[in-house]
Amino acid sequence: MESAVSRLKAEMDASVKRAVAEGIAEALTRLQVPHAQPPPPPPPVDHAPPPLQDEDFPMQDAPSQPLAPPPPPSSQSVSTAALACLRQFYNDPEAEFKTEDQRRLCELAIERKSNFVGVLPTGGGKSLTFMLPALQEPDSLTIVIVPNRALLDDLLKRAKDAGIPACKWLAKDHRKMNLHGLVFMALESVASLAFKEWYALQEGRVVRVVLDECHQVLTAAGERPKFEKLSGLAQYPVQHLFLTATLPVRLRIAFCNAVAMPRTTPFVHSSTNRLNHHYLVLRYDPFKKNRSPLIAGLCHLAETTFMRPGSIGVVFVSGQRDVPDVANAITKVTNAECHISHGGMDGSERSKNQDEWLSGIGSRWMVSTTGLIHGIDSPLVDVAILDGIIYGLLNGAQGFGRTGRAGQPSLNIQLAPSNTTYMPVVLGRFEEDISCSGEAQAYVCNTTECRRIILSTLMDDSPVTCLDLPGALLCDICDPLLPFNVAACELMVKPNAPPPPRAAPPPPPPPANNDEDMYWNEIDDIDDATLQDIDTTMLDIPPPTSTTTSSAPATTTTVSTAPSTSTSSLPTSNAPSMSIQMDVALYHQGQTSLFNRSRALNTLATLLFKNCFICWAQHGKLVPKTKSHQPFIDCYKGHGGCRYAYGWMAFKRLFKLPRYKYCFKCGCPQSDAHRPECHPQMERYNAGGPCLLEDLVAVLLWHIHHTPAVWSLACQTHDGLFEGMSVDEFAGWVNQVEGVDRFYNGLELVIWFWLLKNDA
Repeated sequence: MESAVSRLKAEMDASVKRAVAEGIAEALTRLQVPHAQPPPPPPPVDHAPPPLQDEDFPMQDAPSQPLAPPPPPSSQSVSTAALACLRQFYNDPEAEFKTEDQRRLCELAIERKSNFVGVLPTGGGKSLTFMLPALQEPDSLTIVIVPNRALLDDLLKRAKDAGIPACKWLAKDHRKMNLHGLVFMALESVASLAFKEWYALQEGRVVRVVLDECHQVLTAAGERPKFEKLSGLAQYPVQHLFLTATLPVRLRIAFCNAVAMPRTTPFVHSSTNRLNHHYLVLRYDPFKKNRSPLIAGLCHLAETTFMRPGSIGVVFVSGQRDVPDVANAITKVTNAECHISHGGMDGSERSKNQDEWLSGIGSRWMVSTTGLIHGIDSPLVDVAILDGIIYGLLNGAQGFGRTGRAGQPSLNIQLAPSNTTYMPVVLGRFEEDISCSGEAQAYVCNTTECRRIILSTLMDDSPVTCLDLPGALLCDICDPLLPFNVAACELMVKPNAPPPPRAAPPPPPPPANNDEDMYWNEIDDIDDATLQDIDTTMLDIPPPTSTTTSSAPATTTTVSTAPSTSTSSLPTSNAPSMSIQMDVALYHQGQTSLFNRSRALNTLATLLFKNCFICWAQHGKLVPKTKSHQPFIDCYKGHGGCRYAYGWMAFKRLFKLPRYKYCFKCGCPQSDAHRPECHPQMERYNAGGPCLLEDLVAVLLWHIHHTPAVWSLACQTHDGLFEGMSVDEFAGWVNQVEGVDRFYNGLELVIWFWLLKNDA
């Protein structure tokens, strides 16, 4: 057995070395050809028309004033070009970058030498990372994927106001979109056949793909499965930029795996501390205080003691049914009808409410579900109130980031019932708390440490307090006598006042509460043609001809942001750099590795389809699986019985596999490229119906863990496994993914076991 595994490992190592050498040789050959075009993406459909010329259609989204011609590329360095674009963007000859990190991000984007991830605090100027290069590259295209409708509309408006050619991508008009500059598109649009066709027509003109609010790849993938498809964008040989304000350092590797980027992808991670923020946590007794009147009282207190004239505030609640109750209470206290926004409303009504609120029409307050938590970029917001722990502290940090975007003092209030107890989130050795719910509970229940310690430790892996930051506004722990805090605490203990008479008829009954409401504001961004054209296999890459694998390093890279002395010249063509081509090569190697592994899994699944998995694993026999046949118990009849017949179902419940990516019943992958042939598509059968491979992975893993000879060999060949490993520790290891060329560890171990048995 051991020799077979060693032989397999040696063959895989040799194939990796061979493929890397071929990839380098190909890249060097391509770079020697002037103005070489990048390798083509999947070909367009047969009926695709030839590329349209600019004169065929007027550029409706072009700026009214012509842009100043860009300086000759050969005459300036990247740092000089970045500063020149910044001053052109603001029409200010003395404009400077806000921070060195912002400058470095813009320089990396303009020079187009590598893919990278940019983490800047809210209000840190992330959008300039793709807007400034558009000024430098008038004949090229940058695709900007924005997962939230409100944010997309805001970015589109800002680009046009700055004189940058920009448009919103729509499937029904995609053949006319032979434009320049920025092309904004919704998440679902990227998964359409029309996008593939359009991209093929623009081959050679697209130089960059940007994913804004990229942390949602981790936090929202379960609710919006199209996030899983974004990993396929790594096949395109263009620069990839990932931008966010909230990506904890501890989640970097998980993020790289999710977007199929090497773990060596550079990170520019700026401190996310906001000096102009007050942080407060207010606890109330839910048996003595009604929440909605309490929130209304806090809004009135903020208006009279803290907010600037003409400024506005926002209240985030967790569900749709909470919105009208809180809004009605605010309306009664402030004598102005409160604006509302949630997923149960018509899209045009939501947009109207948001526009009126941002324009100062009517109430100064907006009550919203978290659909707006990524979509407000207004300098007028002075106060944010979060009602309870809303999907973890990662989401909370986004909510706090809505305030103080013009540098003004801002107030960020976390409201929570006093009977909330800090229950530490217990994680296994290999588990990740993606939503950061543990930190959210600690933040709410903390009464002794500076609020910034928990936030900065989570976001930057560098704990700081208010007193460590010169000029920082103090939190309620560092300054308990903060005037607003003192007044708010008095409000917490006041008895409920009798409700005043209604000034208006009651609103219609609210829709049912929906925990997925935080993602509503994407759907209105999709035109009917796109919805009808969604390609569920859009980014399932067919198997490459090579048979290689790759192994990613276990750490990530942080880019230095020291003051620039770079004299790098600007790119002179749209050809991808060596670094970008190597990333594409690694991606295809990973896809080859996954394909080869899926073929082995397909063979195993075909063999065991409708048969007992344990009878095969233990005795090498194919015994039909019937309702009366009990795994482990009946498999060992006549063989002395099974000592580990029970417990495997509890073990299976510890699995935490991504929704839609793996079948939760059998644990097999569900993409068209990797799903076993005997397994139906998840969308085409009732999720509550039978899966004829049900329990395949769980049962075989339980067998491996409880068979000493097999477990000993597994520990020798798999990092992280060890003798005496508990069931909980093993389950944590099972859930992990080691790289973009691997399935989750549990499935990898099952495939290894199949190869071991097959070679025995």
